[in-house]
Amino acid sequence: MADGGRELSFHLLLHPTSWWLIVPLGLGDEASLSMVLDTGAPLSGISRRTRDGLAERSLLIPHGRRHYLLRDLRIAGQPVPDLVVRESNRLTEVGADGAVGLDFLNRFTEIHCHIPSLWVTLRR
Repeated sequence: MADGGRELSFHLLLHPTSWWLIVPLGLGDEASLSMVLDTGAPLSGISRRTRDGLAERSLLIPHGRRHYLLRDLRIAGQPVPDLVVRESNRLTEVGADGAVGLDFLNRFTEIHCHIPSLWVTLRR
């Protein structure tokens, strides 16, 4: 993360039909996920389709029942700490790759979003 790991800034993307705010999450150079920013979800998650696709490429590390560790994460080229995600039936049903929830946001003490540009800055 920029600023010695204290700040992370990036553009949210707007899903063209569902109007979801999307966090572009990269798994190293191996994969990218469009993760819905879900401030109502206590835990981050992935859909079954995403789980299957990442598992086929050996990019998932089991971390308990229906939970997985995502490693070597980046947002806008900036490193992000590993994230545990759970397989989510809700995300599978709506067709999202996944969602970042409060467990991700709780890593930061400040969240700023410039709404017109969808520029987000997260600070520790």
